[in-house]
Amino acid sequence: MFGVLIYRHCTFIIRIYDVHSGTHTRSHPVEGEVIGGIRTHGGCLRFATIKSGSITTWEVGFASRNPSTEIESLPLPKEFPHDSNVHAFHPTLLQLAFSHLERIFVWDVRRSKFLLDERAKDPYGISFSSDGHFFMHGTDGSGIYLWKESPTGYILHRNLNHETGMDHQLMSPNEESIFLFDLGVIQLSRTMDPSTSFSRRQPYQRFKVEFSPDETLAAVARFKGETITVLDLKSGDPLSTIDAGMWVCGQRAAGNTVVAFDSEKAVTWNPPARGRVLNPKANVKDSRTATIRCPRMRVLQSASISPDLHSIAMVERNYSSASCFLHLHDVPTGRCLVSVPIRWKTYSNSWFTPDGCQVWCIADDGEARGFTIVEGSKSGVIKLEPTNQPPNTSPWLSSRGYQITDDGWILGISGKRLFRLPLHWRSSDTTRRTWSGRFLALLDRQLPEVVILELEE
Repeated sequence: MFGVLIYRHCTFIIRIYDVHSGTHTRSHPVEGEVIGGIRTHGGCLRFATIKSGSITTWEVGFASRNPSTEIESLPLPKEFPHDSNVHAFHPTLLQLAFSHLERIFVWDVRRSKFLLDERAKDPYGISFSSDGHFFMHGTDGSGIYLWKESPTGYILHRNLNHETGMDHQLMSPNEESIFLFDLGVIQLSRTMDPSTSFSRRQPYQRFKVEFSPDETLAAVARFKGETITVLDLKSGDPLSTIDAGMWVCGQRAAGNTVVAFDSEKAVTWNPPARGRVLNPKANVKDSRTATIRCPRMRVLQSASISPDLHSIAMVERNYSSASCFLHLHDVPTGRCLVSVPIRWKTYSNSWFTPDGCQVWCIADDGEARGFTIVEGSKSGVIKLEPTNQPPNTSPWLSSRGYQITDDGWILGISGKRLFRLPLHWRSSDTTRRTWSGRFLALLDRQLPEVVILELEE
């Protein structure tokens, strides 16, 4: 048996699954906010919740259908901000770390005393080591603070110079090393010997994956990279590698044609037919080019190509007018057909519907804006009319009925569990996944390549 915590609409639920079959056996609703994760205790699960000024330890049996049993309830300090999401809890030592009014605290729940009370401006990344000997947090503009356990509480052990902030941190089980991660940077520090620390910058990747309409090809490129790889999905082999000679902002493969573009031009190639030559090389000299004029003071945010390869939709941010625009360009000539203003946001993804009649833009906060492409009464005149009608399919939803659960399982058309996603792709950020039929592409900015899965029941 194992337990999974599900959070939906301000309600926590403990779901218990059978390890061998992977089937769900029972669920237990939980009152309060669960902190510190779930741990085993004999034949039971134990967890802690915060509610109404106290922290409570609960227990529920693997095979029990009865409600969770309260083990112990202890008061929280009056300083604990109940609306704070910056806190950490060590379930074995019963120690709670939190921030309030530019101070950082560590509270011993059982003894009702503070182990640490220090000034800290905008702390973040609060965490304990596995056995609680160390406690760490970041502070805006002052690096990472590492505190060490002592008979009187926690005392400052080291201040790690990490000026750019961090996404998260990880301490090794033996507590000898700390790994700090932010966008494109990995920093390792030794807890006892700072002279052995090092920092390494990784390329900041953002991949673009486009499947061909007949689901036989995939065109893969790093956003603003210069190489496009066309994969044969039947064999899994690269069909061609194209040196685009430009920063690729979007690409598409259909039939025997590959289209790519940056903020200034669109380029088309016709690589050798499938099966004739494996992994041929192509470059910009083998291409046909149409120029797309990008106005000054505008930055390309996202772009996509229509299914018939005739149109390119580009979302640009105009810094001079503090607004965003959606442009529709003609591929053969590069001419701008129509432009419409959209809200001032970061639109990192856009796509055409399969019939090519609509263009949709997705902002980083999940808001979607849709436009219907309408031909005007005059020949050659195109209009973009806003629409609230959601498309039947999108790159992030399976058209064949495959689903991904909150805990990362891929469900088949019949609901059967097919595969559980690695940790990188279990988040709710659906834009890191691209579907096409039975194929699923998985993208992660910190990984060097795209993973493509072929699903079969």
